Amino acid sequence: MDQIIVLPAPPAVPVPYLWFMDVGAYFDRFGPLKYVILMDSDPFLQAVMKDLQSRHWIDLQDPQVATALAYMMGTAIPGIGTIATPIPGLTQAIVTAVLTTPPAAQEQLALVKLYFS
Repeated sequence: MDQIIVLPAPPAVPVPYLWFMDVGAYFDRFGPLKYVILMDSDPFLQAVMKDLQSRHWIDLQDPQVATALAYMMGTAIPGIGTIATPIPGLTQAIVTAVLTTPPAAQEQLALVKLYFS
């Protein structure tokens, strides 16, 4: 009599873009603070903004993103220093929410349509 072998299900493959989000949607997460951030004249912050805006998406799990946000709040970054005037109103609670809330479908619309479909 033939024996039926039941194989375990293969492990789930994580969605590669799970923590990626559209650049505009990333800035929208800051509400009205996005304009304060974008207008700040700090040279390092301007370099960060240029870098972010040159990308097709922002990976919320990229440590460079968290480092840039810490800098905006006034944390000293080795080799860079400290922002002269931290972004007023940017709190750890806002930063945590931005970095730990998984992107909603509408926050990934462009990148999924253009690069992952």
